Amino acid sequence: MGGGVYSEGNSEYFSTLSMENALITDNTADQGGGLWFCATGAVTVHETAGAAIFDNTANDAGADFVFTSSSEEVRQATLANNMPGGGSVSWYKDGGIYLLASGDFYPSVNDSVPRYDEKDEDNRPVVVKGSSSNLALKAVVSAEAKAYAQNLTRLVISGNSATYGGGVAANGGLIVGSAAPHQEHHCHKEMAGR
Repeated sequence: MGGGVYSEGNSEYFSTLSMENALITDNTADQGGGLWFCATGAVTVHETAGAAIFDNTANDAGADFVFTSSSEEVRQATLANNMPGGGSVSWYKDGGIYLLASGDFYPSVNDSVPRYDEKDEDNRPVVVKGSSSNLALKAVVSAEAKAYAQNLTRLVISGNSATYGGGVAANGGLIVGSAAPHQEHHCHKEMAGR
């Protein structure tokens, strides 16, 4: 778990990793090429000093993000819809995952849920704010937004692989960025208007 970074945690001991201005790209996994969370994990990615998560690959589900939830461990996921630099990111369903009734904390893949296809007109982006649902997602980002984010991020997690979470995996918590007002967003608007 966690080809680039792993954050420990479980039902008895919950630790939280904090990072800022992260670029999580070009990582590979079976589940959660970018980020992957066990049923004991939790995540908040803020807009301010947050993360640019895109162009990761997953063989089975969730190219950029997988979050697992169980009735025993009620944790939540929140993903920003803007990245460092102010560019927008849209999150789309990318396959399906579920937990077995046996209480296993590692998700199984639901093969009946299709992977993301940009040509599918029924695709609708999802908003992830305090979600406690099982999620397997793909980030869709414009080339311009990727370029802005790459120029502003300082922590690069790229080129890694693992079974779960090619970039980052967590059994504990992860907080990326802060809840403070987004300063870089204003720079992006000025640059985009020129």
